[in-house]
Amino acid sequence: MRTEPRPDPAAELARSAQRRVEDFLAGLPDPERLGLPQFLQALAAHPERVSEIQQRYYREQLALWSRIMQAGVGTGQAPPADRRFAAVEWQRLPYFRLLQESYLLHARWLQELVEAAQLPPPIGARLAFALRQYLDAVAPSNFPASNPEVLQLAARTGGASIAAGLRNLHQDAARGRVQMSDERAFAVGRNLAITPGAVVYENPVAQVIQYSPRTPAAHARPLLIVPPFINKYYI
Repeated sequence: MRTEPRPDPAAELARSAQRRVEDFLAGLPDPERLGLPQFLQALAAHPERVSEIQQRYYREQLALWSRIMQAGVGTGQAPPADRRFAAVEWQRLPYFRLLQESYLLHARWLQELVEAAQLPPPIGARLAFALRQYLDAVAPSNFPASNPEVLQLAARTGGASIAAGLRNLHQDAARGRVQMSDERAFAVGRNLAITPGAVVYENPVAQVIQYSPRTPAAHARPLLIVPPFINKYYI
């Protein structure tokens, strides 16, 4: 009996990652709408502001490297409320301290450049929002090789935590989305209901769905609940 070759998980993951990157690039906002041309023009119109920010950034980077090389640790402090750098290794170990302070300097440098451009409020707000997303994404705490807590857990579990994370990544890539909960815990008719609904209003950015009542009597006025939109593409 002929058996079909099993798919290579690494190849599947690579293909899925490529599709995700292509989808991401295709979904990037128009540079004009994001305000990038206006941002660059504003900086070019005020070179003295850019020069002052650049010089301070270089001085702080050189001072950081000097502290690390001489004393082994930095002297700056991460923001108290920044949970990304709560582990003591971010303060005590030179490698992680350098990563942390370099990242914070880089973030402040970009934020100061956006502020120095003095863009009109709608454009400046959009650009500042996009910058915050970028800075959050590239934080060293998001990557295993630069997160001491991830490395410690991997050492304690003999690499089992890394293997489990890669399995989750492969499964998410195969389904085309990030699984936020155990989907096996939900079943229609047991702890999940499905109510017929229809779109009653639509515009370019939203749809309003009205669900039909499943009981003999219902209130005459429908109830509209609007929870926070954080990390949701629907509510």
